[in-house]
Amino acid sequence: MELCDHPCIVKQVATYEDKIRFFQVYELMKGGDLSDSINTFYEVTETDVRTLMAPVFSAVLYLHSKGIMHRDLKPENFLLSD
Repeated sequence: MELCDHPCIVKQVATYEDKIRFFQVYELMKGGDLSDSINTFYEVTETDVRTLMAPVFSAVLYLHSKGIMHRDLKPENFLLSD
């Protein structure tokens, strides 16, 4: 994650390790996750989906170009800024 530099991918701030655990610290994203955002809308239009998915596809394409596969793409794993 330290090597990732994309505007749609959360930044890793630090890593810490002790004898039994490994900790990763990421920038704070105060907007909740995509699932919560979708659930607040009464009706999601095709235009809304296009607007939401363009940055997702951009980030996934970037990760694939770096040889990284996410393997758990779901709305709960996409964080939103304010």
